[in-house]
Amino acid sequence: MHLFHKADADDVALLSFLAKETYTQAFAHTWSDEELFANYIDQSFSLTAITNQMADPNTEFYIVQSANELVGYFKFTITHSALFLSKMYFLQKVVGQRLGTQCMSFIDSIRQKRNLNEIILEVLASNEKGIRFYQKHGFQEVGQKENPTEKARGNLLIMKKCPVV
Repeated sequence: MHLFHKADADDVALLSFLAKETYTQAFAHTWSDEELFANYIDQSFSLTAITNQMADPNTEFYIVQSANELVGYFKFTITHSALFLSKMYFLQKVVGQRLGTQCMSFIDSIRQKRNLNEIILEVLASNEKGIRFYQKHGFQEVGQKENPTEKARGNLLIMKKCPVV
């Protein structure tokens, strides 16, 4: 059974830990500069950074639980008529257990309940596995942009999913 728990201020430390751990497991190998990577982790996933992000009333974090264990999280922001999915990461030991698919269904149900037109996300252009996952779930590439954190990691693809009407 997979549960999605909407995070609140009491979950900041847990989110910081999950964010650092899941991101490091998934992407540490893609960074060519260890110092830039360490700075990114510290700036993006610190207690202060997550607290500040949670203060935005349009941003929500959800913690993912599987078999009574906390195994990942996702974050989105509501912008105009879209849901912008900015984070969805899992511990490596649960990758391949269809948690991503369940999260995408849950996220799409939120989009529907809030009458939003689309889900938008960004993914590293070199992240072929991630791109295939999103394509499988109805996302299409609609553009590219330069990666603001480390240019050596490549561009980001902008992907969008519009519901079938």
